[in-house]
Amino acid sequence: PKILEIINPSFRSVEFFRINAEGKVVFIEKDGIQYSVSNKYGNPNPTFNITESGDWLPYVILKISSNEPVRFNAVVSSEGNYYSSFNKRTIFINIYVGIMLALFFYNLFLYFSGLDVLYLSYSMYVLFIALAQLSISGHSYFYFLYQNPKLFELSIIGFTSMAGLLGLSFVKVFLHTRERLPLINKLLGLLMISYIVAFILRLFGEVRLSYTLTDINGLSVVLFVFSTAIILARSKIRSAYFFLGAWTF
Repeated sequence: PKILEIINPSFRSVEFFRINAEGKVVFIEKDGIQYSVSNKYGNPNPTFNITESGDWLPYVILKISSNEPVRFNAVVSSEGNYYSSFNKRTIFINIYVGIMLALFFYNLFLYFSGLDVLYLSYSMYVLFIALAQLSISGHSYFYFLYQNPKLFELSIIGFTSMAGLLGLSFVKVFLHTRERLPLINKLLGLLMISYIVAFILRLFGEVRLSYTLTDINGLSVVLFVFSTAIILARSKIRSAYFFLGAWTF
């Protein structure tokens, strides 16, 4: 059999239909975060078997229910290729989690050793950027959100907003923007407020607006943060060189 994978882990429900040889639409199965035990593969993405036989026409119909933006890719692959790809992704996400946890605990240890708030700021940023990535990939739903659809949906913007706030806080402390670049420091502060607004909008159900604002924030962070570091690097500030090197790679 072939396997159909819908690349978006945030869909509440995906109902899978096929058309039989008589031209009738037949419901086959359903998957999504609304059905915590429906995915027998343990895959965050909705996944369905496609049986190849003369009883079915070569078409499928999907009925999608989602509180999040409906954006997805659909991948059809053989069973062997599917499991190979799924296993590789699982290994990658486990390695990623291990690396991020090591960075988190290492910087937390440095903070308690010297009580330098810079290390605490960076360790919390690392933690929430890892949580954000786990929610975007859908793994947080299985790992620690108790397969709760509402918590998972909120976590996508919530963890991303917290990562943005903590990342900008670290940038301001590490590069001393308040003393060196007061104007840019105020702009970074406005970006921090914008992340808070994005999460508040998500809490009140303004999903599309919160996602749009989060996307704008992400682009703005890249532009402002790297511009800040480049300006300071041109002024021969050593910390700016370290920052550019670390965040570029």
